Amino acid sequence: MIKFSAPGKVYLFGEHAVVYGEPALACAIDERVFVTVEERSDNVIKVFSNDLFFKDVTVELINDETRLIPGERTLKPLEYVFESIKEIKSIEKDIPGFEMNIESQLPYGGGLGSSAAVTVASIKSLSELLGLELTKDEIAETAYRVEKKVQKRASPCDTFTSTMGGLTWVETGEELEKKGSLEIPVVIGFTGQPGPTGVLVEQVSRLKESFPEIIEPVITSIGKITKQGLQSVNKNDYDAVGRLMNVNHGLLDSLGVGTQKLNEIVYIAREAGASGAKITGAGGGGCILAIGNNSQKIKSSIKSNGYEAFETKITRTGVREE
Repeated sequence: MIKFSAPGKVYLFGEHAVVYGEPALACAIDERVFVTVEERSDNVIKVFSNDLFFKDVTVELINDETRLIPGERTLKPLEYVFESIKEIKSIEKDIPGFEMNIESQLPYGGGLGSSAAVTVASIKSLSELLGLELTKDEIAETAYRVEKKVQKRASPCDTFTSTMGGLTWVETGEELEKKGSLEIPVVIGFTGQPGPTGVLVEQVSRLKESFPEIIEPVITSIGKITKQGLQSVNKNDYDAVGRLMNVNHGLLDSLGVGTQKLNEIVYIAREAGASGAKITGAGGGGCILAIGNNSQKIKSSIKSNGYEAFETKITRTGVREE
């Protein structure tokens, strides 16, 4: 039996602005997707999960054709698994039958990179099953190809961060770069609703086209916050990181990607002692990220107001054997 895990991710700074050439800073979080694979004696591939909206469903993939048992349903999370299997088959044609079990600590659709983590952990587990010696760079590149096929439009940031761990510096036209880490407790608050990334990216684009002289400086300011934020991270100045997160949140809200629930969780976190709290990801739902030394109080305050919340940390470790 082979088992690997891959972490989710948050954006510390730079969402939406990165679409327009500004930098972004992403972080791997130590909430993970775990993938276990075990070889079978026949040529049937079965996939199980109790965490990705297909409880007690067996999936068979024979000669690249998928069949769901029981019933015919479209299950988006499975597309990442199927495309991962196909990518591995393009490298190694002769794949034995196997059973794959997926366990996730990440809320699906929360903007925490769950699809990237599923993909990275699946590719790494299958490559080990077949004795393929894929480097981390090759795993990240393969996982990015999978995300592009499923999403049609994807950034390599999520799969790179999930593979490598730590902080990822994202800048248009430059290679993704792994930075250090953030040694402070982190709390994630979840609205319970997914954020429609494509819709929100298009919404910001229309706003920018309608009011370019107003919106372009907002986007530029987010880029400046990201650059200053990296400097503050490198200095371990977490008070400055938090204050910059708060400003970043306000600018994201001005772009129309905030919601009442997201803003409510942000202010609950700040009132509970968070030095910084902001949207992470596309907005319109999904999650917020808060940092602060009293993480237990921050988490409890969010939960006592009816939202999901959990404590985690930024992890230097990407995909790993369990």
